[in-house]
Amino acid sequence: MLVLKLLLITLGMFSYMYNVKFQSSPEGQDERGIIIQSKTNSYTLGAFYISISILIVLNLLNLVDTNALPSLLLYFFISISILSSLISLVYRRKV
Repeated sequence: MLVLKLLLITLGMFSYMYNVKFQSSPEGQDERGIIIQSKTNSYTLGAFYISISILIVLNLLNLVDTNALPSLLLYFFISISILSSLISLVYRRKV
């Protein structure tokens, strides 16, 4: 289980570095890059709000323990970072 956690964290770090590299590149600074960044941010924020809402509802229904919320939020945040880089990669290929 520890190996999976470390793998998820490492993958999250690489995806964050990919997003930063794209945003600072010349391709990320032109019109197309700004459109890709705005769409990626839109989807990422939507996924983040939905995941937070789900966690709050599950906590209110006593399905998720309050002590587990910080670690679940961390995993959601890392997963959304990975999702963000995947969405950015898809839009770079598509547009």
